[in-house]
Amino acid sequence: MSETVLKIIPIDQDYVPSPAQQANALAELVPFGMHEARVYDDLTFIDQGEYCEAVLCPSCAGRVAVDPCSGSDLARDWYYGLIETITAEAPARTCKTTTPCCGTSVSFTALRFHFPAGFACLELSVTDPSTADERTDLTSQQLAELETMLGCKLMQFEARY
Repeated sequence: MSETVLKIIPIDQDYVPSPAQQANALAELVPFGMHEARVYDDLTFIDQGEYCEAVLCPSCAGRVAVDPCSGSDLARDWYYGLIETITAEAPARTCKTTTPCCGTSVSFTALRFHFPAGFACLELSVTDPSTADERTDLTSQQLAELETMLGCKLMQFEARY
């Protein structure tokens, strides 16, 4: 059975709030479901799981489809090879790749994704989130409250595994 995970990360990729700020933020997430905070030693790719449809090239603005329905084998092999490399061998901060759309060498952290994903040293997550109104994400007011608690701007996105 698949699960949905709401991921919340700082927009400032290197920002890590204090343990007390993290604890306060996690307390706010209790009503949404099983939750946790992860602090990484280095910049980490925070993925969107099965929700990755395309990678957006920062050089030519090309859209490289990587999902099984519309992506080519070459594009999927490039993307999954890149993910394997940063997970097993190279830190995301220093990883470079040659994009299949225009052949330009770019930093992995310069890539953008459809659906959203990001890079961070802190990840807050809620597994199978739900509220009384059946939302699986935070309202703008709830997100603003978390931003105040953590002292930074945040982005949220869903992942499916």
